[in-house]
Amino acid sequence: NSLTSTELQIVEYYANNLKRKDIAARLSVHQNTVDSYLANILLKLNAGDEEEVIRIAKKQKFVNDLD
Repeated sequence: NSLTSTELQIVEYYANNLKRKDIAARLSVHQNTVDSYLANILLKLNAGDEEEVIRIAKKQKFVNDLD
């Protein structure tokens, strides 16, 4: 629950299958910045990879399924 609004936005973009370069473009930041955010997200959620982040986020209702 300690994710920042930007981190939540990145998680939502990942859940919607956006790539890092596309996320960076949407946020108007460098791709390395997105990587840093992702590293923080992994630590905060105690997740092993992006897929686990998405599963945790959906389970915790951080993001909505767009299906």
